[in-house]
Amino acid sequence: VVSVVQASQLVSQELQLVSMLQKFIQIVMKNAGADRVVLLLKDGDSLGIKAEWDCIKAQHATIFEEPLLRLNEDPSSHATSNEDVYNSGVVYVVPTRLVEAVAKTKVGLLVSDPIHSEEYGSDPYFITYLAGGVRQATSIMCCPIFRGDKIIGVIYLETSSTMGVFTPERLTVLELLCSQMAISFENVSLYTSIKSSE
Repeated sequence: VVSVVQASQLVSQELQLVSMLQKFIQIVMKNAGADRVVLLLKDGDSLGIKAEWDCIKAQHATIFEEPLLRLNEDPSSHATSNEDVYNSGVVYVVPTRLVEAVAKTKVGLLVSDPIHSEEYGSDPYFITYLAGGVRQATSIMCCPIFRGDKIIGVIYLETSSTMGVFTPERLTVLELLCSQMAISFENVSLYTSIKSSE
């Protein structure tokens, strides 16, 4: 818990968005035991991918100036079967249905063996990316980032190591970090607004 408090303080000290997001993702990765983290932030009426870190491919997170993809642009809505999704050639970055469920309910989710999950296994992400043989996600953790009633974003984590790596205790830690991130995000937004008006 001490390390989480210290980590929260580090994030709260940042007043530049990119630096704050880099620190936040680095802390999340360290505390959660994930292989991959994707941060989605509210962008208009939808969620857009703002940052990603796949530690198997990169040494640090990539922060996107503009959101990489908005979830309401999901092309799988036109597909009529899993085969259509797989053959579409579209690259899916996160399991859209799972992320949208977390954003809607504001409740974190833990899923072990997601490819065989009755609720989420048919998501285009698993059909095209994971089931396509690139690698198999054995555990998934997803947590909302919100302040009051306002949803700010969602953080999605996955690992291809042992099943059950993500535990309720780790989800609780992630929820604490996300609460601090929501406060820090508001502070950065306010600071940026004040600086731009000077």
